[in-house]
Amino acid sequence: MTFATGAIIANNYYAQPLDAELSAHFGVPSSAIGAVLTLIQLSYALGLATLVPLGDLLERRRLVVTLLGVTVLGLVGVALSPTLPLPAAAAGVVGLTTVAAQILVPFAATIARPGEQGKTVSTVMSGLLIGILVSRVVAGVVAELVGWRGVFVLGAVLTAVSALALWRTLPVLQPATDLRYPKLLGSVLTLIREEPVLRFRMAVGACGYASI
Repeated sequence: MTFATGAIIANNYYAQPLDAELSAHFGVPSSAIGAVLTLIQLSYALGLATLVPLGDLLERRRLVVTLLGVTVLGLVGVALSPTLPLPAAAAGVVGLTTVAAQILVPFAATIARPGEQGKTVSTVMSGLLIGILVSRVVAGVVAELVGWRGVFVLGAVLTAVSALALWRTLPVLQPATDLRYPKLLGSVLTLIREEPVLRFRMAVGACGYASI
């Protein structure tokens, strides 16, 4: 699960060191590639707000694997796109669905043995952070060897392998709530409004994430 979390989140960052290659290939200014990179992160934020809560409403293993299947399609779309609008749209799909990594974190806590939840979550989170950091290096090396399209093909392969491994190893868990989706989203806002410690941790997490 730790490896899968890192492999999934890495998909959001492969393009960052490739802006010069992408700009030259598609014949667009670097600002256009920068807009695509921003779109990935905005799509990820949208997924955090709208898809991650589904982890309490739907069977998590199926949800995670379904999201990863869409991620693979998005990565293949980026790799095969001949003109810029298509990879931009595909990259947005990738950003939206890689929130599967954030569904795996509470999943890990749920299936951990009693007393080991903290250790398990820390291990999975370390995979996520390592994936963010290593992704840029991997992208640069692979692009140098086989070209930028190979980076996204590699991402698709790693994501597909992760999806298969998770499907075979994760247990089937019943949904944690029977709330309807709108009320489920509302409960998240209620927690943010009523829990000052949560708001503080969100601020700390945002600052730490921005510094990576």
